[in-house]
Amino acid sequence: MVGHEATLDAPAADAWAVVAGYRRDVQWRHGVRSMVAAPDGTVRPGTRTRQVLRAAGRTTGNDGGRRRRGVPRGGPAR
Repeated sequence: MVGHEATLDAPAADAWAVVAGYRRDVQWRHGVRSMVAAPDGTVRPGTRTRQVLRAAGRTTGNDGGRRRRGVPRGGPAR
C-alpha cells in the first residue's frame, strides 16, 4: 500500500470538510481528475460516485461500486 501523511494547521472540522467532500477529492487525491457524487455533499450511506483518474499513463473511470453477490457497479456507499 502506498501512503502519504501530512500535518495540517487547521481545526479537525475544517480538515474533515475537505476529506469528506467528494468534490474536493481533486484537491488532495493525486491523479483524480474529477469526482461526482449523488447526492452531492459529504460522505454518507447511499452516496453513489463517479470518478475519473489518471494513473500509470492511463485515464480511467470508476463508478465507485463493486461486483458482489448481485450488487451492480455504482452501488451505494456503505
